[in-house]
Amino acid sequence: MGTQQILMIVLSVIIVGVAVGVGITMFQNQAVNSNRQAVIADLNNFGAQAIAWYKLPKNMGGGGNGDPGFGITTEDTPPTAGLLSYLGFVDPETGEGVNLYKNDNGKYELTANASTLDIIGTGKEKVGATDVVGATLKIDMTKAPGQQITLTVNK
Repeated sequence: MGTQQILMIVLSVIIVGVAVGVGITMFQNQAVNSNRQAVIADLNNFGAQAIAWYKLPKNMGGGGNGDPGFGITTEDTPPTAGLLSYLGFVDPETGEGVNLYKNDNGKYELTANASTLDIIGTGKEKVGATDVVGATLKIDMTKAPGQQITLTVNK
């Protein structure tokens, strides 16, 4: 075999190796971006449902447009129980509302009081060595319309 042929084989191996490395990196980046977008979409969906529940009259099982709001619905139910079941944050075994919800995109933790609601979404894909994809949705019904919802992408 000639020197030129060996050089072509070595060059071909290097090019194929670089192409495989670039392909793996592109696939990982797409997986992270896809998971981030899915978590944000879930948070937007939860936010829209939470505002709809907040504005639903109290006698129809909603938040009564601030009375009681996102907080306690009655004396016999725990805080946010009506909202939790409305959003689907329900323990499948007991049927009771829970502040932690999991799906294929990640997990979501809800905290609320009468006029504010925070939902922290944590995805499943890693960004870097230890950090994971995440975003936080904050709803503050005391603010003017159009300024009530804040979405912050963590990673």
